[in-house]
Amino acid sequence: MIIEAAAFTGLLATDTGKTIVEKISAGMGVLYEPTRIVKEAQAKSKASLIEAEMESKIKILEAETKLQILDTTKRAMLRMIHEETREQINMERIATNSLQLIDFESAKPESIDSDWMTLFFKNCRIVSDQEISNMWSKILAGQIMKPNSFSRKTLNLMQDIGHEDAKCFQKICSYIVKIDGRKIPLFTHFNPIPPFYEYEFFSYGSLKHLEDLGLVNTTYLGLICEENLQIGNRIEYFNKSTVIGANPPQQTLTGHLAFTKAGIEISQICEGNPVDGFFDHVVDYFQKNGVVLHPVS
Repeated sequence: MIIEAAAFTGLLATDTGKTIVEKISAGMGVLYEPTRIVKEAQAKSKASLIEAEMESKIKILEAETKLQILDTTKRAMLRMIHEETREQINMERIATNSLQLIDFESAKPESIDSDWMTLFFKNCRIVSDQEISNMWSKILAGQIMKPNSFSRKTLNLMQDIGHEDAKCFQKICSYIVKIDGRKIPLFTHFNPIPPFYEYEFFSYGSLKHLEDLGLVNTTYLGLICEENLQIGNRIEYFNKSTVIGANPPQQTLTGHLAFTKAGIEISQICEGNPVDGFFDHVVDYFQKNGVVLHPVS
């Protein structure tokens, strides 16, 4: 949802809005003014003006001190300007997009740890890829609305996630089944892989890469078990659901794949899409493993 400019300005003027801006500013280490964000072209133009001004000051300094500043030093100073400008653009884009995702009425920005906010902007400042930038915006918005939704470990892990990694993980999220609210990526067969699992994303290499990133745990020789299922637990897949109708086995097999803690957190911001026929497979799989299921009344 895009908030209209006038309404957006009004929200930022509230106590909650002011606290959010203060927290973001402290995390960036510089005053953040969302109502005065310059466009990227304008920012680059301003950087060019700063560069020209610095060149002029260097010449004045050389004339006054009669010392010659090395060309490598000049280039280093100019490089710093361009890097800092690019990183500032990235951080402000992420922050501004996150504000569009926040429910200001339920937000709790005062509860956000300052060190968490500092680490957030330290890790996201080099991100220019639009999809990854959007993920960072969702993390910031999620943390502001519900503090402690994303750990520092997850922020560090996010630094290693690239565009293709995000695409693969999002595809895995299309196979998430919720059991009594718990998220389980249900990957039931490894050899052979059923047709509704896209091999590109469920191959050994793809899943091993996600495991190396710290997003999932995999097992190929055995199966992962879900314990303590109870009568009345709902098994949900997007807008479809069924309910456990009798005492299930103490341990129920859920396949070869499980999310790590970081994977669970990041799955909150990766929306998959329902796969045709998968819910029927879920029902069939659990029934074959001794779980009695009833339609939701």
